[in-house]
Amino acid sequence: MKYKPEKLKSNDFDYYEDGRLPKRSYFIPYRDKNALKKSTVLSRRYESEAVTVLSGGDWGFKYFEKASRIPAVIDSSLFLFDRISVPSTWQRTGYEPPVYLNCRYPFAVNYPFVPEEMSAGVYFKKFSISGETKHSIITFLGVANNLSLYVNGEYVGYGECSHNMSEFLLDGFVHEGENELLIVMTKWCSGTYLECQDMFRENGIFRDVYITEYDCDNFIFDCGIETERVDDGFDLCAKINLFGESCLDLSVGVELFDGGKLLASSYSSAAKENEFFFGSLAVDEWSAEIPKLYSLFVTLTKDGKDKEVIRFDVGFKTVDILGEVFLFNGRKIKFKGVNHHDTHYKNGYVMSASDLEKDVKLMKEFNCNAVRTSHYPPDPTFIELCDQYGLYVIDEADIETHGTQNDETKPRSPLFLPKHNRLSNSKEWRSRYLDRVKGLYERDKNHVCVTMWSLGNESGGWRNQDACYEYLKSKSPLPVHYEGAIRTPRGSYDVISEMYQHPNLLKKIAAGSLTSRYNGKPYFLCEYCHAMGVGPGSLEDYRKIIYSSDKLCGGCVWEFADHSVFDENARNKYTYGGDHGEERHDGNFCVDGLFFPDRRPHTGAYEMKTVYRPIRAERVSDNIYSFRNTNSFINAKEYDVYYELRKNGRYFDGGEVSLDLQPGEVKQLVIAHKATDLSGDYTINFIYSDDSHLIASEEIIINTAGEKAEKPGKGSVCAKKMGGMLEIAFDGGKAAFDSVTGELCEYYLGDRQLLEGQKPLSVLIFRAPIDNDRNKVGEWEKAGFKDAVFAARKLVKAEKTEDSSSFTVISDGSLENNGKAVFDVRLTFTVHADGSIKIRPELIRGTLRRSKLEIPCFGISFSLSKHLQNASFIGYGCEENRSCDEALSDFREHVSLGEFGGEIDDFNQNYIKPQESGIHFGIRELSLFDQNGYGISVEKGASPYYFTARNVSNETLKRAKHIEDLIPSKCVTLNVFGFMRGAGSNSCGPDVLDDHKVFIGKKIHFDFYIKPIKGESK
Repeated sequence: MKYKPEKLKSNDFDYYEDGRLPKRSYFIPYRDKNALKKSTVLSRRYESEAVTVLSGGDWGFKYFEKASRIPAVIDSSLFLFDRISVPSTWQRTGYEPPVYLNCRYPFAVNYPFVPEEMSAGVYFKKFSISGETKHSIITFLGVANNLSLYVNGEYVGYGECSHNMSEFLLDGFVHEGENELLIVMTKWCSGTYLECQDMFRENGIFRDVYITEYDCDNFIFDCGIETERVDDGFDLCAKINLFGESCLDLSVGVELFDGGKLLASSYSSAAKENEFFFGSLAVDEWSAEIPKLYSLFVTLTKDGKDKEVIRFDVGFKTVDILGEVFLFNGRKIKFKGVNHHDTHYKNGYVMSASDLEKDVKLMKEFNCNAVRTSHYPPDPTFIELCDQYGLYVIDEADIETHGTQNDETKPRSPLFLPKHNRLSNSKEWRSRYLDRVKGLYERDKNHVCVTMWSLGNESGGWRNQDACYEYLKSKSPLPVHYEGAIRTPRGSYDVISEMYQHPNLLKKIAAGSLTSRYNGKPYFLCEYCHAMGVGPGSLEDYRKIIYSSDKLCGGCVWEFADHSVFDENARNKYTYGGDHGEERHDGNFCVDGLFFPDRRPHTGAYEMKTVYRPIRAERVSDNIYSFRNTNSFINAKEYDVYYELRKNGRYFDGGEVSLDLQPGEVKQLVIAHKATDLSGDYTINFIYSDDSHLIASEEIIINTAGEKAEKPGKGSVCAKKMGGMLEIAFDGGKAAFDSVTGELCEYYLGDRQLLEGQKPLSVLIFRAPIDNDRNKVGEWEKAGFKDAVFAARKLVKAEKTEDSSSFTVISDGSLENNGKAVFDVRLTFTVHADGSIKIRPELIRGTLRRSKLEIPCFGISFSLSKHLQNASFIGYGCEENRSCDEALSDFREHVSLGEFGGEIDDFNQNYIKPQESGIHFGIRELSLFDQNGYGISVEKGASPYYFTARNVSNETLKRAKHIEDLIPSKCVTLNVFGFMRGAGSNSCGPDVLDDHKVFIGKKIHFDFYIKPIKGESK
């Protein structure tokens, strides 16, 4: 069969659709009601005998590097197509390299035009139509980013908008038996200007394509379900629109079931528009905590025989805004949310139903109650799953024009009209905005989980958004959100929305003291706590502020999962922007999730899980504790609660706690645990679970012990000079210092050397940057911190105590960059008779004159024997963590003080972009040892410390760009830090709070002890 592709419409601004069916709700028709009743959300699309899903590996495809090379005539019987699977994208099947961009377009901005010379693809597929079929519709659930459809040699229509449904009526184009379709798709179109989202930019048919066949002159074209709360229950109205003019001999029935129990039903002769009303239904309300659903069946019958039946899982809810308070079912709620992209580590945009279910289940497992569908409508199965499992959905339109802010081809705009407002304030683009918002609303209008509509993301403007807002408010009672309004004269729509607001300013917003545009409506953080790399930090700070005010209704962490391209055969298994030869890219900014691309949790996911816990406890005094139920609908008695009292990280006492707290209630309880004293570190952990599933745990510090008294032990030390070394012998070993510089060079237990290399000890003020340092690294480099190298210069003091029980060595040196001292350093070593060495590093500012000087860290790095692969410690773990103080929280809610052990690799987190990870804080004691127990211990001095231990050197880690760059060294690198900058979320959000920064005045210092560990005798 021959096809003559017409002039492509991708650069024709007069077209964004041609021949498409009107927007409507998503549902899958069945012919057999019993089969439909047995179907599930995951299976429904694939099991209907009325629907043929065309997905699979038998599609023909031809890629053209330039669209101009598409032949004027394509003869499907002669044309040589590749064989591919659909859904898929060009970038994940080898036709084009993946390209990651954040807020830029992949071409020079010249809206509404895209380059004439761009790549294109032609798809070919055969399908069959039954002889009984009277009407057929083809549905595309997701195509990036335009399609021209041809069937049996004839042009059918055109559509844009990647993430909305595009549907075409095939009547008159198909016949009984075998048919064929051909799709021509260009890489870009004018609609690309509305799809400048932060993600890999991919092309192709990335969601299911299916054909629905109807064996009746009329069929159910659309159904709208509206519910309303009344005094004695809920009213429900179902509006059913039929396709076709004549409805003779047809009837329509609507039935509402609670499980297998029929609650209401109504039947009538069919008309083109049918309306069914059920009043005062005694039903339970749906919420994310209790996702109660009912089944609504709509049946089209002819001559007593069912011709078509559709099903909606219906929920009943109310969403109201009362002044500044967001109410769901009349109760105040807090969104414990996350932003979610459709992204798969192997398949890109393509996500199966089971992939989507996995994400939803993970959100629930990690205590999320809300999700924002950034930045487009997801596969409709995702919305159905949110209904089922219980998530409040902020459903977002496929609109983002971020890249127009980089437009330098147009004249500058006046106040409140920055460059990226141009499209959003242009009448010429208004119908396109409305098209996308209508597609969002109509497809998802019947889903109870949809709690707010979103007009898109980062598009500036307000005039076209005003039109979209008016459309939505004419259709739906739900609130409308659009963050971009905060920077325009509009200010906000139904909620005040913002991204990455600083916690200090959030406090002012809560108090109503920032500016008037932040008053009068609920405040919603549509993005906060950017979860890129290590972090996010300050998540607990945000939550405490959010709970302090009814005005603050919560927010959504950015974001759920890393975007990356996985290739198991490549050197770098996970790649990001710049790894595929592309010139225009945005690096690893896409690797910014709480979960790895394959959905293994980052440490940040555990932090979120703990912060989003439903129950919160505080210590009032002695054995009295206050508990708060943060739920809005579930009593705390639904949970199993246990406590563990720990002394010095070890179990001391424990038991069960009986909580009976109504939603939102706060109550004090007496926990009859053992008495504590001031002699040790006492903490109490409350563990919350549900049917043996761990919900979360939280730690409360009861007492922190002071500095342990220095006990050098019995015996004496003996010092002598040997070949340029000052050797200090102790019981069972010796320590050797350079007799000129005073640096520690050797540390022996018997004849076994604990330290490795010629310079086994160095001083650190810089460590491998984390992603959240990205806006600070330049400043540190300029100050000379990054490449500062420690040099011991002078032995200042070498002195034994009167009783010979210890020997003190003081060494002065500096951290230098290109021969210039950045800091002065003094190291004091006190060697005791038992072999322990107290080390006191002191960092001195020297000539640096800045009044408020911040450094990334301050610590000591040791090179140790490579055989010391085992670790045990008392401190905070087992996942990585950091905070400047145990009483404060930057990135430590997910861990507790305890005793932990394992191989050193177990305590490190290998991010796709390597960084200084695996840090543990609050360490009292650490032991590194080999398989025979031989090794070294590190004990706290005046204060607990931080540590990292790994098989990779600090320099290798600093240089690494991928996991595969982490080449193991010949020794174990142990870093002991006295000071460490917090995590924050400054990769996109606010910087680390001052409480978690390392500022130095004239000098800072800390101290700790190292000591040999005697292993088993051979």
